[in-house]
Amino acid sequence: MKVTKTHLRRIIKEERAKLQLEQVGPMGNDRMEKEMLTDRMASALYELFVSELSFKTEDISPEQEGLYPDWDQAIDFAGDEFRSLLLSSGVLASVVDVFAEAEVKLFDGQAGQ
Repeated sequence: MKVTKTHLRRIIKEERAKLQLEQVGPMGNDRMEKEMLTDRMASALYELFVSELSFKTEDISPEQEGLYPDWDQAIDFAGDEFRSLLLSSGVLASVVDVFAEAEVKLFDGQAGQ
C-alpha cells in the first residue's frame, strides 16, 4: 500500500501527539491531553478503516471500478471523511471521558473494585 501525503501528515501528527502525551504523563482533566487522545483514537480508527478496505478490492464489481479509477485514493478520501465524522460527532470525546474516569480509578487504587 502506498503512503499518500494525507496519510503521511496524519502519521507525523500522531507521532507528535504521542511524544507530547509521553511528556505530560497521566491524563487529568486537561483539555489538550483529551484532544490529543481523541486525535490518536481517530487516527487509529482511520488506520483500521483503511486497512480493512484495502483488502476488499476483489469485492469491487466492474460497474464500481469505473467510479473509482484509483481505489487507494478513494479509500483515503473515504477514510478522511470517516475520521472527520468521528471527530465531529462527539463519539470519541465520550470515549475519552470514560477513559479518563477509568484512569482516575486506577491511580486512586479503585480499579477492579
